[in-house]
Amino acid sequence: MMENKKENYSGILNSDQVRLLSSVGFMAARTGFYSQATYIFESLIENRPDMAFGFVGLALSNLCIGSSTGAVNILEGRALAQVKDVEEIKAWLAISLWFSGETRKAFNLANQLENEDVDPATKALIERIFFSVA
Repeated sequence: MMENKKENYSGILNSDQVRLLSSVGFMAARTGFYSQATYIFESLIENRPDMAFGFVGLALSNLCIGSSTGAVNILEGRALAQVKDVEEIKAWLAISLWFSGETRKAFNLANQLENEDVDPATKALIERIFFSVA
């Protein structure tokens, strides 16, 4: 019964509702409501398990509470295994690795993404974080 329920989750929330909940989740993470943000992002992952935004939000929540290792674990584990847009996950993984002190691994991953054909938003994120000169 649970398997069937999970297969039908994509029909529970429409795209506008998913965008709204994502925005609320990111706002909650940024303003200190980490448990609420975590709940929202876990729910979004259940609803859209192959999309990056729930995992990115969950990782960001971990970064906001100083748990870069938690962010790395989420992105390296569950996210890379489930998400179809792995480039976005890899970009946030590079950022999380950098925050966790694994700078060599972070820059290697960022360089890999910089040299691949990735979507413009992901490329811009990597360039701003790793390659911009202020």
